[in-house]
Amino acid sequence: MSISAFDLFSARIGPSSSHTTGPMVAARRFAAELDEAGLLGEVLAVRVELFGSLGTTGRRHGSDRAVLLGLLGEHPRTVDPDEAAREVRRVRERNRIALLGEHEIDFDPDADVVLHRDRSLPAHPNGLLLTARTERGSTERIFYSVGGGFVVADGEFPDEDDDVLPHPFATAEELIDRCRRTGTSISDVVLANEAARRPEPEVRRGLLDVWAAMRDCVRRGCERDGELRERCACRAAPPVSGNARAGRTASAVRARSVRPALWPRRGWPSCSAERPSRSRTPPRSGWSTTSA
Repeated sequence: MSISAFDLFSARIGPSSSHTTGPMVAARRFAAELDEAGLLGEVLAVRVELFGSLGTTGRRHGSDRAVLLGLLGEHPRTVDPDEAAREVRRVRERNRIALLGEHEIDFDPDADVVLHRDRSLPAHPNGLLLTARTERGSTERIFYSVGGGFVVADGEFPDEDDDVLPHPFATAEELIDRCRRTGTSISDVVLANEAARRPEPEVRRGLLDVWAAMRDCVRRGCERDGELRERCACRAAPPVSGNARAGRTASAVRARSVRPALWPRRGWPSCSAERPSRSRTPPRSGWSTTSA
C-alpha cells in the first residue's frame, strides 16, 4: 500500500491526528450512516464511549470535543477552529445537539461522552463505540482511529492500493537506489508518483494549500493569546496581565520560544520576542489546525 503526500500532510483540526481528527471522522461517519439508513430523524439519544488511549488522554487532546463536532457534521479539513469552540460551547450550555446540523436531540456531553481510562477494545488502542437509540431499538458501531486521521470500522480493512506508480518503493533505501539509477531527485520521484494519482497541476495546487494551512496555523498561534491547556517545559516568565499563570500563557511561551531572526528569512510571519530561545516548540492554545 503506497501512501500519498496528501495522506501524510493534510489540513485538519488538532492537536492530534489520532486523538482529535480520528474521533471527529468516526462520529461524523456514524451520523452519516444513520442518515443513509433513514434513521437520523428517528434518533432519540446518542452515546459515545472512548476506550484505551482515547479514554486516557481524550480530554487533553480534545477527543471529547472532536466527537461533538463530528456528530454536528463538521469535517476536520473544513471546520473553523474558532467556530468549533463556539459550537462545542453551545452544545454544553444547551445540553442539545443537532446531528449533522439537522436533527436535534437532548445530549449531555458530561454524561453521554464516556472516557474509559482502564478499558480497551480488542483491535486497537484508539477505540470508539457509538450508540444511537431509536424507538425501534439501538444501533451500535465500533471504530478505530488508527493514526494519521484514518478511521476503520470494526472488521473493516483499508482498501487495497491499486495505483500503478512509475517509481514504487517501500523503504528509504529503495527510494535512494531508484534515484541513483534514474538520475532523479527525491522530489522528482515523489512528484511523478503523485501525478500518477491526479493531474500534476492539481498536485501542485494541493501542496500549496497544505503550505498555506501550515503558514496560517503558525500565524494564528503567534497572534492569539490565552492560557495553554497542556503543561509546558519552559521556565516561568514574569506574570502577564490578568489572572493567567506565569509561563503558561501563549504570549509568554511565544516570547521565549520564537527566534524572530529566523522567521522572516523563511517567509513566516514576524513575531516579536524579548530574546531568542533554544526552544523551537510552537505555541498551542486550545483548538489548533494541524497539517501533518
